[in-house]
Amino acid sequence: MRKKSTRYNYLIGTQYGHIKVLDIVYGVMKNRHAAAKVFCDACGKEAFISASTLEQGKSKSCGCIQYQNRPKGK
Repeated sequence: MRKKSTRYNYLIGTQYGHIKVLDIVYGVMKNRHAAAKVFCDACGKEAFISASTLEQGKSKSCGCIQYQNRPKGK
């Protein structure tokens, strides 16, 4: 069951690069830490990203930009 997190609630509604935080939940990630449910403007899909990763500024997209910027043939 997913519990609501209160520590990261201030992230809800903020924009980080191409992703916007929709909600914060526990129990979705493998390690059971808080996860942010995000919407990616670049590809249009929803994903879960570690809330601490967002807080530290390490994520700018759901991962789709990594594939777009990859050299062809690799």
